[in-house]
Amino acid sequence: SNGSWVMRQGETVTITGNTFRPTFGGTGITKADRGYSEFFKAKYNVMYKAQYEWALEVLRNGKLRTPYGMEFYWDNVKMSPYGKVDNQTAIFNYPIQGISTGEIVPISLIALWHRLRGRKVKIVLTVHDSVVLEVSPDEDMEFIKDQIVQAFTNDVFDVLESLYGFRMTVPLGCEIKIGKHWGEGEAFKFQMEL
Repeated sequence: SNGSWVMRQGETVTITGNTFRPTFGGTGITKADRGYSEFFKAKYNVMYKAQYEWALEVLRNGKLRTPYGMEFYWDNVKMSPYGKVDNQTAIFNYPIQGISTGEIVPISLIALWHRLRGRKVKIVLTVHDSVVLEVSPDEDMEFIKDQIVQAFTNDVFDVLESLYGFRMTVPLGCEIKIGKHWGEGEAFKFQMEL
């Protein structure tokens, strides 16, 4: 998921996401964490199988080439007797984080800057997949919300395809909160349909 915050007269707006540990093969420490991780792995088994194939590719070749063209390298990778590949968490993580925080978030941010250029809006902070904006009280917040949604969804698809020839097959979504402080306010959620 993609994220953004907007401040308006000292108010903020946000867009965020979660489920970090099980996405990257983590199992957790507590019995409940391990149970949730196993549930997650079973529910999203297609993703887990793809990630494990990445780990096997690194084991064979010492590198992984993503569908969007990025290559990641690891030296002297081995497999444990239990089937875990050295650096498996990083191998599971890099391609996803590479496209999300290395490509999608910067594309969203640049698209948002272009969409709001000339408006009474300042981009004041970015943290992971969140963007904090300061918005003048004279601005039409419905227009601003529409621009955020476009920048964090459709614009990302367009740029990835035009620059990398990479067609995303996973919908993007965003959550916008408007409030006085970062994280406060009523949430407006948007999820793409493909």
